[in-house]
Amino acid sequence: MVYFPRYSTTDPALRWCTTKRVWILLEPITVYFVDDRGLRFSFTVPVGFETDLASIPRLLRGFIPQVGKHILPAIIHDWCYRDKSMMWLNKDDSDMLFRVGMEQAGVGRLRRTLMYSAVKYFGGWSYQSESPIL
Repeated sequence: MVYFPRYSTTDPALRWCTTKRVWILLEPITVYFVDDRGLRFSFTVPVGFETDLASIPRLLRGFIPQVGKHILPAIIHDWCYRDKSMMWLNKDDSDMLFRVGMEQAGVGRLRRTLMYSAVKYFGGWSYQSESPIL
């Protein structure tokens, strides 16, 4: 379980790439958190990381927008799914970091629960994928 994520920024610098249809991170984001054993961890999402932010199906974007209070947790979640070098951070931990991050960012309970449930129950194919976009 993941507790108390903190980020090196509150406003990520991103650029839209129309040819790839992805957002590109222009400044690194460092994440600091404590696990349920009290161990402290950190990692950095590098400049140039490509993300789709929140993978929201078009039909649901009226209710759950692609951007919003969940933007930092979504970027971090995409990175956690992509970077397999962090052996100590598995899919469940990545999903929990997303949920707790959304809670701390003030995402409403219903929206947070729907988004967390989507990655928890349907994110397995993306976690296993070698694709650069999640």
